[in-house]
Amino acid sequence: MDSLDKIFEGQKELNKKLVPFLEEELKTVDGKLEWIFKFKLAMDQEIAEMSDCLPWKWWSKNKPIDYQNLKVELVDILFFWTSICLSAGFSAKEMREAYFKKLILNHKRADNKL
Repeated sequence: MDSLDKIFEGQKELNKKLVPFLEEELKTVDGKLEWIFKFKLAMDQEIAEMSDCLPWKWWSKNKPIDYQNLKVELVDILFFWTSICLSAGFSAKEMREAYFKKLILNHKRADNKL
């Protein structure tokens, strides 16, 4: 079991504790849609919190990057991203395969071969 497998398994177990009825709700299309959207909204909020760690206000004096909190927010994003994947029925193995397939394509694009 690699790290991505462990992340997916850990998130699945956490989701069972936090939302005991989640697995049952994900058996329906409406349930999947509802939970993908809920996790997406939560991830959006974490992305906004991540932005607060960065000096993005061009009109203001730049503050230093809060790397410690940035890392915390990135982990929170990973929690919700993984929950979205699980809600959509995406396994760690499928994610790895899709990622590396797309990585090859993106390298070809970057090399102007496509």
